[in-house]
Amino acid sequence: MPLNLVKQNIVIYGEQLNPAIYDALWLVGRQIVNERDLVGPRIQTPILSAIKTADLEIVVLPERIQAAPIDPLANDDRASHVIRRTVRELPGTAYRAIGINFQWQLLMEPDSIQEFSRNAFLKSDDPFWREAGAVGGIAGASLTSLALEGRRKIFIDPLIPDYSVTAPPAGFVIDFNYHYDATDGAMVEQALAHRQAAHEETDRLAHLLVR
Repeated sequence: MPLNLVKQNIVIYGEQLNPAIYDALWLVGRQIVNERDLVGPRIQTPILSAIKTADLEIVVLPERIQAAPIDPLANDDRASHVIRRTVRELPGTAYRAIGINFQWQLLMEPDSIQEFSRNAFLKSDDPFWREAGAVGGIAGASLTSLALEGRRKIFIDPLIPDYSVTAPPAGFVIDFNYHYDATDGAMVEQALAHRQAAHEETDRLAHLLVR
């Protein structure tokens, strides 16, 4: 069963962020990105800024800033660099939290989803699941716990094949969210120090599903 990391991003949540200033000129002038790396069309409005480089997609809204590697397998700190430099350049900004996120996909034959779901997530003798129709259903799972000095949330949801498209994927989506309360730039940077460990932990935990 193929298991792949398909998405990762870092998001900081703040109060009254200003997308209008977050343009290419500002990013380049503050060494957040290199001018030679800027690619494609850009969106620049008072409520949305969207900029793409050769390696990253950066989106700014009034309540959040998100940096996501274009290649989800890129195990480096380019997204962290964007977030770190941003909070250093905006020291007076009030923040609320930072999320470090990874999404994995576990692919399998559509006929195998139900059996995998039953074995991995259900207690077949539990009256609740029996009455809820678990025998013919497909289950997922969620778990919230403390990890890496923050709160880790794991959501495992069935990926039901969409037969309106050719060769639809089927299996499970595994989302990992590492949440850190952060009210200033220093707290954001403390959370960023856990990105690599979080990446490694998601890899280890996701592979336990297919042991």
